[in-house]
Amino acid sequence: MTEADWNKSNDVEKLVAFVRRRFGPRKLRLFGCACCRSVWDYIDDETIRRGVECAERCADGDGPADELEAVTAAVKVVVEATPMKMYLYQAVADLLEWKANHTTALDAARRVGITAHQATGTLETRGAQPGFLRDLFGPLPFRPIPFDPAWGTSTVTALARDIYAQRAFDRMPILADALQDAGCDNDDILNHCRTPGVHVHGCWVVDLVLEKK
Repeated sequence: MTEADWNKSNDVEKLVAFVRRRFGPRKLRLFGCACCRSVWDYIDDETIRRGVECAERCADGDGPADELEAVTAAVKVVVEATPMKMYLYQAVADLLEWKANHTTALDAARRVGITAHQATGTLETRGAQPGFLRDLFGPLPFRPIPFDPAWGTSTVTALARDIYAQRAFDRMPILADALQDAGCDNDDILNHCRTPGVHVHGCWVVDLVLEKK
């Protein structure tokens, strides 16, 4: 796959297969979570929503083991008690498991796509998933993007932390301005922050600033 193919492909399975051996499981788990968040309004059970949030923390290795165990158990109870949404909610349960990997992420993507199609009659949600992957990985599967430590000023780092913690993706253009003020002249980084488009938890530019893999 070339970078041009990556930027235009809508084949989620092909895109995931391409990155699965080039990156660890963190971003793929976050991809699965992003897929679940794309049908957030359809997830009307707070336990399931907490499950998605917990899975995101698991991707970063955050949160005590007893919390993960309790949330996982609670999610499984809801899965069994909600036959109408069991198919979707099972994806959240799977994302909580320690073995979450590319197969789990793909299964979540499929479950979300099918659920959204059944609920709305369209494939719009499934069509957004390649954009999640491109936001998570950017051009990194093809070439390294240099990040000068001098660009990581206190302002830049604080902005990136807030964007990550609060899912405040509307601040991405502000992050670009702060990076440019710090001397960043990398077009890949600045354009990604400023170009309108989807951003998800684990965005490659925010990860680059925060030194997340």
